[in-house]
Amino acid sequence: MTALIPQLAELYLKLGGGVLLGWGLGLWLPPAVSLWLGRFLFWIGVPLSIVAFFAVPISPAQFGWLR
Repeated sequence: MTALIPQLAELYLKLGGGVLLGWGLGLWLPPAVSLWLGRFLFWIGVPLSIVAFFAVPISPAQFGWLR
């Protein structure tokens, strides 16, 4: 359990740092940049998510609760 705490701290520091960086850049950059970035991430992220979802093999045991 104690080995998990540094990993979680590192994860939350990275997440918090990314959020604060995005918030700070949102205040500093013009609104058109955030609009362009949102559209770019949508058109890249959605297809990548779909491909990643279908690339994972699904075993029938995962859907045992459907019986």
